[in-house]
Amino acid sequence: MNAPDPVRQQPPQSPGGLSGGGVAAIAIVALLGSLTCAGVCAGVVYLAVPQAQSALQKAKAVSGPPANDWWVSRVLSEVYTAALDTAVADKAVIERLGEPIETDVAAEDLFRRKRTGNLDPSSETIEFQILGPKGTAVVTVDVAGAGAGPLIVRSIQVTFSDESVIEVTPPPARDVKVR
Repeated sequence: MNAPDPVRQQPPQSPGGLSGGGVAAIAIVALLGSLTCAGVCAGVVYLAVPQAQSALQKAKAVSGPPANDWWVSRVLSEVYTAALDTAVADKAVIERLGEPIETDVAAEDLFRRKRTGNLDPSSETIEFQILGPKGTAVVTVDVAGAGAGPLIVRSIQVTFSDESVIEVTPPPARDVKVR
């Protein structure tokens, strides 16, 4: 009879891992990926920064109103509303322009402010255009107290296309409160 086969011993195996070459390949791929990403990011920055700087310079050149423009608009819109209501109800203005009298909805802004920057409590002036069936006119409003108390409309002048002017009686003082 034959003797049972001796137990063959197998060489020890490493516990499921990568060989040294596999680790090196992963490291090289990761390094190349990082370099590619860094290169793409640097290229974007190289190309985008000058464009962004150019856009910012153009924006500064257009030089808009100050950062508190929302407050200026808020206060002066009260002046605009009071002056518009007063001017379109004036009998002399109605006689010259006819009825109905409206604002120029095609205008870029509801009103134009004569100054820039912060509100001047001693004097602010705005202008806006009104239209009627018989013609157009520019309303110029001078106000005191803008941003520092009750708004006091000192004068409202309506200048017609033939350069004639009507002085409209200003409305009573108006207290502006922002909630």
